Amino acid sequence: MGIGAPFEARYHRVSDFVMRELVEKLGVNSSKIRVAYHGVASHYVPMTDPSGLERLRAKHEMTRTYILFVESFHLNKNRLTLLEAFERCKIMEAAC
Repeated sequence: MGIGAPFEARYHRVSDFVMRELVEKLGVNSSKIRVAYHGVASHYVPMTDPSGLERLRAKHEMTRTYILFVESFHLNKNRLTLLEAFERCKIMEAAC
């Protein structure tokens, strides 16, 4: 066994990157790693009702398009997609 937690029988991961790090850097046996995906409760769905969306925007004083990005800033994350999303927002706002 590598330098990972010696008394742990199993490891849980949320991404292939984390699994590779555990195997390559800590010497953890990949058969001891299980997937534990991030998830969102089923009641969190995109709002499609235009009047409800307007009430929500008014309540929170949301006058512009925005992107909520909740994440630690690491090099393995897909920052190009984030920047492309910001660019699309700028284009959408300019068209209105």
